[in-house]
Amino acid sequence: MGKNWKALKSIFEIEISRGTNFLLGLDFDGTLAPLRRRHDFSALPPRMRNLLGRLSLKRSLTIVIVSGRRLEDLKRRVRIPRIYYIGNHGMEILGPQGLWIHSRAPVWKHTLKSLVFPFHEVLKHFSGAYLENKGIAFSFHYRGLSRELSPYLLRRRLADVLRPHRKLFRILSGKKVWEIRSREPWNKGKALLKLAGQIHGSRKIILVGDDISDEEGFRSLGNRGVTVRVGPMERTSARFEFKSIKEVETFLMFLDRLCH
Repeated sequence: MGKNWKALKSIFEIEISRGTNFLLGLDFDGTLAPLRRRHDFSALPPRMRNLLGRLSLKRSLTIVIVSGRRLEDLKRRVRIPRIYYIGNHGMEILGPQGLWIHSRAPVWKHTLKSLVFPFHEVLKHFSGAYLENKGIAFSFHYRGLSRELSPYLLRRRLADVLRPHRKLFRILSGKKVWEIRSREPWNKGKALLKLAGQIHGSRKIILVGDDISDEEGFRSLGNRGVTVRVGPMERTSARFEFKSIKEVETFLMFLDRLCH
């Protein structure tokens, strides 16, 4: 197992014996589901779905799938009842209490809608790259970009289109993707903190993720949560590390045995 596995295991054994409840935040792509050439090919493995379904029945655990994907897309791919879903890097939250969307979402959606055409014009010159329209955010995937084309040139062209709205939006990097998101200081970690405050009874927060957007969440949680990085990264704000999705599964199986 990855960095500090014994220490992480010990934390849960001690806290569960004390009756602590956990809010378990899990990223989707690269954490629960393998990364694919196209984001729309991603699927939750059946074994992982069955395991999450069992964990959703544990009284000491509240399961939250936290993703950069659009909320409806995320829910359709996971299809597990009794759990929470956080989409668009924390801007959308769905659970038994209903739906919450960031108050500025209509402004972002209106502005980005006007940029769909010029962005598609840019993509005509970058074969293999494509736009994922998430309503209040855009993702430009370039995993399939032709070898002779530069992803950094693509970023420059996207920035040219976005320049009149640079006070409202920013471009962030991810795994073979450029993200256009609002400059609002909000992320997965802050969304989990908000959710923890809405659920009856105190819960210790966990966030497990593999990408740069998860790093934002790790920093926001700080010492208020247990943070776990999936996969190698030169620098991480997470306290713990798993080497692969397989180790995430091993961790969830451990929780399944521990939480009666």
